[in-house]
Amino acid sequence: MKHYLFSRFNINHLAHLPDGHPIALDADWFNNRLELFYKYTYPTVVDQTNKNFIWIVLVDERTEISLIEKLEELDISKIFSILKVGEYGYLQRVKDLIGKESGPQDEYIISTTLDTDDGIFPEFIDVIQELFKKSDLKVPYGVNLSKGFIVDTVSGIFHSKSFLSNPFFSLIEGKQDFKSVCCLPHHLLSCNFVTINYTDSPLWIQNIHSNNLINSVKGRPVILKSHLPKNISNIYTSYKLLPLVMSFSYFFKVKLRNLILKINLKLKV
Repeated sequence: MKHYLFSRFNINHLAHLPDGHPIALDADWFNNRLELFYKYTYPTVVDQTNKNFIWIVLVDERTEISLIEKLEELDISKIFSILKVGEYGYLQRVKDLIGKESGPQDEYIISTTLDTDDGIFPEFIDVIQELFKKSDLKVPYGVNLSKGFIVDTVSGIFHSKSFLSNPFFSLIEGKQDFKSVCCLPHHLLSCNFVTINYTDSPLWIQNIHSNNLINSVKGRPVILKSHLPKNISNIYTSYKLLPLVMSFSYFFKVKLRNLILKINLKLKV
C-alpha cells in the first residue's frame, strides 16, 4: 500500500489578472500563499503520528523558478516533493508519478487531498489507513472524514462543521486500475464512488482568510479549545469575547432563517 497526500499550491485558482494569466502566478499571491502554507498547513503535516505517506505539492509549471526554490528551501523537514504540472489536465502526470514510485508489493493506492491553506489533526493519516485496513469494500471507494473545524484566522474562532465529500477526501484504489483523488473535484467524488463517512472525531481545519474566493465561515462556534491538540491551538490567536458573541448571533440567525424557510415550504405543500 502506498499513501499519497496531494496539495495543489497554485493551480486551479479561479482569479485571473487583467492580462488573462492566473493570479496564482503573481509573485505577491505566491508569497502570501507561502506564508499561509508554512503557518497553517506545513506544521500539521509534519506532526502526523503516522509518517507512512508521500506528500506531493503540485505547482504550476509556469511559476518563476525563484518562487519554486523559495518553497523548497523553507521545507526544513524535507517532507514533501514538488511536481510541476499544467494548470488543468494534469491527471496523467499524477498517475505517472504514482506508477513510477509504487512497487510490485503495493497492491493498493490511497490518495488524499489537502489544500495549501488548511490543516489536519495529528491522527489524520493514521485514521485513513486504519479505515482502509478494516474495510471490506471492493475498490475503488472513498473515505470522507466528515467532521472538522472552520476557523476565522483573524478572530481565531473555531466553528464546528461536518461536510460530505469535503476537501480532505481520500480515494482507495487497486494499483492495476487507479485514477487518484485528483480525477474529480472533491465535491463530486462521493457521487461517483462508494464512500465511508467517518464521524467519530474532527480531523481537519479549513482556514478562512482574506484571500479566500469561495469558502466562508460556517458552523457552530466553539467556546472552549482545551480539547484541541496543543500544536494546533497554538497556531491561532486567542479570541476575544465580542467576536465570539457575534459569531453565535450569526449562527442562530442562520438557524432561525432556515427553520422559517422549512416551515414556509411545508405550508405551501
